[in-house]
Amino acid sequence: MSQPHGMSRKQWAEKWERSASIGPELLPCATAEKNIAALVDSLLCQLFCQHSEPEYTWQADNRRLAEAGIGDEAINWGDIGCVDVHADEGNTFKVYIEEASPKAVGLKRWLAENLLRWGWDCEVETEW
Repeated sequence: MSQPHGMSRKQWAEKWERSASIGPELLPCATAEKNIAALVDSLLCQLFCQHSEPEYTWQADNRRLAEAGIGDEAINWGDIGCVDVHADEGNTFKVYIEEASPKAVGLKRWLAENLLRWGWDCEVETEW
C-alpha cells in the first residue's frame, strides 16, 4: 500500500477553494467541465483524514481508501488533483488526474462511479 502523505494547510486550502464551487450556493460553475473538475477535487478530499503531525493538516485515510476499493496503488497524495476535463463524444467527458499512476484502476473506477452518481458520465485518466 502506498504510504499516506500529508498535505500542508496551504495545499488543502487551495484544493478546498476549488471544490467549494460545487456547493449549492455556487452551482453551477460556468461550464460543465468546471463543475466536474470541482466535483473531482471534492471527491478526492473525501479520501483524507486529519494528520497526526502538526506540520500537516490532512493525510490519505487508509480506512476510506479500503472502503473505496483503492488498494496498493501508486498515488502522490500530497499533490493529487484534477488538472483538466474535456468534453468527449456525446454527453461524456474525459477527466485527467495528475499525481497518480496510470495503473491506479481502483482510483479511476471509484471516481468514475461517483461522478456517474452525480450525473456525469466520465472516463478518468491518471498520469504523473
